[in-house]
Amino acid sequence: MNKKLFGVLLMVIPVLSSAQLMITEVYRDTPYSEYIDVNYAPYQNPNPDLYEKLRKRHRGEFVEIFNASDTDLNLKDWKLRDDEGSFDLPDKIIKSGQFVVVVANNNTGGDYFPGFFSTTQGKDNQIIYQNAFKLNNANESISLIAKNIAGHNILQEYVASGLSFQQENNNFGISAGFDAVANPSIFYEVKDWQYGYNTPQFPNPLNATILPPIKPLNDYVGDILYQNYDILTWDVNAENLINNKCDTYIASVAQSSNTGTTSGGKSFNYDLAGNSTAANVYSPNTNPGSSSGYSADELEQIKTAIQLSPNPTYDIVNVSITGIAQGKVSSLQVFSSLGALLFTKNNLQNPSDFNFSFSLGNQITGVYVANFTLNTGQVVSKNILKY
Repeated sequence: MNKKLFGVLLMVIPVLSSAQLMITEVYRDTPYSEYIDVNYAPYQNPNPDLYEKLRKRHRGEFVEIFNASDTDLNLKDWKLRDDEGSFDLPDKIIKSGQFVVVVANNNTGGDYFPGFFSTTQGKDNQIIYQNAFKLNNANESISLIAKNIAGHNILQEYVASGLSFQQENNNFGISAGFDAVANPSIFYEVKDWQYGYNTPQFPNPLNATILPPIKPLNDYVGDILYQNYDILTWDVNAENLINNKCDTYIASVAQSSNTGTTSGGKSFNYDLAGNSTAANVYSPNTNPGSSSGYSADELEQIKTAIQLSPNPTYDIVNVSITGIAQGKVSSLQVFSSLGALLFTKNNLQNPSDFNFSFSLGNQITGVYVANFTLNTGQVVSKNILKY
């Protein structure tokens, strides 16, 4: 085989490797001839045999991806991009510690790859064929890009892993046009980049000898999520978010109400910063049959019967006062996390006001508080997350 593999100098520059999926092998310089001189007459009107060789010139190229986290991930949240195109990975689970290879498919089949590389035989479910991009033998940059992080949409693409190949001469790895289908062993005579090595290695797809360490998913993405905490939801991230962002405890001071006949039943509850907790303000009871307002159980039932949807929301919040809460809610006040009053609605004891809406569309991302004042003067609060 008349094949010059790397020319005078080939530099492989890692771009980044700090996320749960990473590139672990790139095989871009195959035995097929890649270079085409468009001024060469036979290439302008090739006969069927030459046409077939030209059509196949990228066959065997692949990018290997490894899941280095302790969590199974969906590839649909990722894409591969080179200097000329990009490919959105399919809706497919890659298990912790598992490989996939993304393979050039400019042929009529789409199942040729195990015939070239015996390490992939019997692993068809780990082979992904694509036509979106083809790898250059000379200068080339390959990036593995996260479209979201750990299931959370992010505002901009995040380059998780990548490589840049730079070759200082014009050697394009021209071969004699071998029939690689009939002679797959010729692929093992060509070397390219693998994770953990400083020198070119023989291709070894889906069977690496040096692996990135398996780490907890949060070790890879925790800092990214905390830096973009506004994308987090109320699920598994809530505790981490609170501990990370709200580590200051503010004690409270309070005065119990005097229930004497001349006291007026007033009380207060403030934290040390001077913020009043309205839910604990006592007012004379106006609910027949109760001497001190609704019980804790009744308040919880009323709170449950007040429904806010959707929550989280991008804009509109729909309020529904149902069941036990109907006739017991007097008014609503919506506050920002800084205490600014954004919305008020009164006279909510009328059936015509049991269902209504308000908008947070012009507000910033964050947490908002909806305070519902009851006919006893007691207040129940519900949180709203605004994307």
